[in-house]
Amino acid sequence: MKRQIERGTDVCACGRVRSIHTATEVFHLAGACECVPCEWRRNGDGPMVGHDRDEAEGRQKQAKGAQAPAPQRRRLPTTRKGVTRKFEIHGGDAGEPRIFDVYVTVGLYDDGAPGEVFVKVGKAGSELSGVYAALSLVISMALQHGVPLRALLDKLRWMRFEPSGPTGDPEIGLVASIPDAIAKWMLARFCGGEDGPT
Repeated sequence: MKRQIERGTDVCACGRVRSIHTATEVFHLAGACECVPCEWRRNGDGPMVGHDRDEAEGRQKQAKGAQAPAPQRRRLPTTRKGVTRKFEIHGGDAGEPRIFDVYVTVGLYDDGAPGEVFVKVGKAGSELSGVYAALSLVISMALQHGVPLRALLDKLRWMRFEPSGPTGDPEIGLVASIPDAIAKWMLARFCGGEDGPT
């Protein structure tokens, strides 16, 4: 097929026709060599000529069928148990040491697995409070859609930004940021420590 096209056109190795400028010419050429155009590119690469219509349709069906099924949300029971933990981070900007109170509440499924996380930092309505409310929502939705807890916590570990510093809590110790502190505590509480099972 390529040899038939090459006789009157400039073809690259992948089968793209470079010298044809209109769709009519492509269809005329395709009819002459008993093949069909698979795609028409507008970026200047020219059309792609395939062996037969089934090949082009097969690729389209394969691309449509390759979509994974939508994950199902596992909702928490209406009445649920939870665990709340408070810790302080002794940090702040350079020259201005502060103590940040952080409250983490974890809602649990009946089997004891975490299903939602709420983080309260700073005054209600503050920028810091809003950012951690958004982080809490994302973590909660991820947990309810089946993302493994350890995978989430591993992404939060060692994030480094202010406030950071000692917590005065032997279970959490020195932290690099508030997400790092949350991840350290949740790893210890729900995953058997940093090196424990998932």
